[in-house]
Order: sequence, then C-alpha cells, then structure tokens
Amino acid sequence: VGAHAVGAEAGAPRGGGAGGGRRGRPWGGWGGAGVQGRRCGDYPARPVAAGVAFPEGPRWRDGCLWFADHHDGVVRRISPEGAVLEEFPVPGNPSGLGWLPGGDLLIVSMEERRLYRRHGTSLLVHAELSMVHPHQSNAMVVDAAGNRRAGNGGSDCTPR
Repeated sequence: VGAHAVGAEAGAPRGGGAGGGRRGRPWGGWGGAGVQGRRCGDYPARPVAAGVAFPEGPRWRDGCLWFADHHDGVVRRISPEGAVLEEFPVPGNPSGLGWLPGGDLLIVSMEERRLYRRHGTSLLVHAELSMVHPHQSNAMVVDAAGNRRAGNGGSDCTPR
C-alpha cells in the first residue's frame, strides 16, 4: 500500500513520497535515501493490512496510514501494525486524500465528481467538480497552504 504514496504530509521532504525522508516513517519511500540513509529495498515486503479491496491515495499522517478503499467505498486509517483504527463510508467510490491546514480531511468521490471534507465525524460537500471534470474524478494532492489539485479520469466508462 505505502509504496505508491505521494507527499503525505505538509513539509514532507521532496522526492521521499509518503514513506521517505527522515521523519521516522516505517519504510524508505521510492528507492531514494530513506530512514537513517537506508533504501527501500532494505525493508522486507510484508502485508500491512488484511481485508483490503482496492486501496487508493495512501497517505502517511500522524503515525498512521490513511487510504481510500475504493471498491469497499470507505476511507480507512490503520496503525503501522495493520490494525484498523478508523473506517467511514464515502459515497461514489472514494479516491484521492489530502488535508487542509486546519486538519480537515479532503476526499475525492470518483463517481459523484465531488470533493468531500470530513470535519470531526461529519462528511460535507466541499466542492462540486462536475463542471470541470466531465468524467470520473481521481487522485488529488494538497499542499501545505491548502491548495489542491484533483485529476480527471478522462473517459466515461459508464454503460449506456
């Protein structure tokens, strides 16, 4: 799950991805210098969690791995040991994740072409993307200032 993460938290070192850098993360990133100078290949591959359908948008934050389990329609937060600490549903197949400077989580809904914001335990519509995304919305990045960019799938695979 963690091998494809990008820019997990504000201030993450460039090129380290969600697992790289020197912030005590449990894996080494994309093959560059990792924790204490170790490389990604120095860490043996192991399952992180069981019962995951299709993880998307993994992000490392506050000592936990967050990801959208796309086919199960939920966002999950798991511990480094693989315990599910939190799970909540998101309509329309969740995908990209990111955080606003105040700590609210943003979640892309692929099918609904919306950006949801999780404030506390409430899930609110943060932005409608359908006017700029003619097809499915997908991955997203959010910078330290809260600027966000969400991708568009580029084709409509819905049977008519």
